[in-house]
Amino acid sequence: MAEPLRLLVVDAALDQAQMVVELVRSGEAWAAADTRIALSYDEALAAFRAHPFDVAVVDDRLVAKDGLSLLREIRRRGILTPVIVLTNQRAGIVAADAMEAGAADQLAKAHLTPDALRRTIRHALALHDEARQRGHADAALRASEERVRALEEQLQQAQTMETVGPPVRVVAHDLNNILTAMLGYCDLMLGQILDEDPLRQDLLEVQSAGERAAALTRQLLAFSSRQMTQPPVPDIDLPPSGSPTVAQPAASAADLAPGWETVLLVEDEDAVRALACAVLRRRGYVVLEARDGVDALSVAERHRDDIHLMVTDIVMPHMRGRELAERLGTVRPKMKMLFMSGNVDHVPKHGELPPGAAFLPKPFTPEVFARRVRSILDTTGG
Repeated sequence: MAEPLRLLVVDAALDQAQMVVELVRSGEAWAAADTRIALSYDEALAAFRAHPFDVAVVDDRLVAKDGLSLLREIRRRGILTPVIVLTNQRAGIVAADAMEAGAADQLAKAHLTPDALRRTIRHALALHDEARQRGHADAALRASEERVRALEEQLQQAQTMETVGPPVRVVAHDLNNILTAMLGYCDLMLGQILDEDPLRQDLLEVQSAGERAAALTRQLLAFSSRQMTQPPVPDIDLPPSGSPTVAQPAASAADLAPGWETVLLVEDEDAVRALACAVLRRRGYVVLEARDGVDALSVAERHRDDIHLMVTDIVMPHMRGRELAERLGTVRPKMKMLFMSGNVDHVPKHGELPPGAAFLPKPFTPEVFARRVRSILDTTGG
């Protein structure tokens, strides 16, 4: 069940603030909205500091200071709640100043109807979600650039193959986690924006940079292990007997959940875990999150119903993926499993996985991940 909308209404006139609340709640989607009212600049600032809000509706004219001053102040303090500015003035007079101050949108009170207000709130929420995802992509890009620089420094310092191998593999593992998040969020955002959107070209540049970094990582791993190619990738529908299966896209595979399947997602990298959970939930799965093996055991113990699939990283603190699989497999023998890793040294031939285990190398795209999950759940047997 979705969380109720958290709304702050800021207006010096109580009756006007209550009217905004009633308009928002008049629709079925937000009938249970969690709302707060602030009647002054100081009350509003205190509310912003004390509570997280999904959106705020702020009158441009308050008693002591105006609404735009409040907006500038919360932005200065790092509060990123999307704000809609209400005004008695004609559209356009306040708009430029409001946008410059950091408003998500503005709405003239003369046009204040239930439909107009709900439409404006949806627009503000969509802009905020887009900015948040863009922030994830930008942060992942910066982090990947830093990892690449660190890797270059390690390579410059290395004198022999023996000294190069270990640090390269460690950095590559972390870098592949970052690239999974970066490329994944790029893919999600590209699927949500129009071709003519100027943001699209920026995202394509980020995606291209991520793909180049992924190619560099593969080359470095091949260099460090004296392997110039990756292990062969068998068809996921016809895996060799006793061999693990490695993911590749299956164009005909449906990736939507029937609406009742539960997936336990175990990943210690926050960005990868958030991405994977978002991909699965958008496709209708019930997702249980765990940050490592110990956390996963606790989550699984508290969950009384079936867990149909566990997706777990191989290399995690406290407990490796194989040990987690063995411990959970004894109490949930029907639960299927998918292992993933950003380190080429942990492909199954190195003994990290049970025979026949499904394996997904990082980085992967949301589409490949979703199809791989679906293909495993659709197979018969334990």
